[in-house]
Amino acid sequence: MLFTLVHLAILVHFGTVNFAIAGCTLLGFFLLSSAYMAFGMFASSVTENQIIACVLTIGVFMAMWFLPNISDIFTMFSLISMFNSFPSGVIALDEVIMFVSFSVLFILLTIIVLQRRKSVG
Repeated sequence: MLFTLVHLAILVHFGTVNFAIAGCTLLGFFLLSSAYMAFGMFASSVTENQIIACVLTIGVFMAMWFLPNISDIFTMFSLISMFNSFPSGVIALDEVIMFVSFSVLFILLTIIVLQRRKSVG
């Protein structure tokens, strides 16, 4: 995200920037990336192999990305669909809560898996 701020500085130097939209987009990107990292940590804690965790994480997020194209029922599970309003400058409270709750859920599940693995072994 720091490199994005460098690009923002370049844009400020050569033209005008709407800082509200830029800040909103950065907030959305931060929330989306934290949700991705939380699920990736969970997938890594569930499997023994890092390659399997990577494939599982990419597979789940690719499915979450393409399933809304098949049916509108899956739209509420798509993190990309929730992110799409941020670059337009709209911060919806329900989307922020969804990103934060998704991240917290998978961090807590990771902690539970690691605690169980620790107590068994």
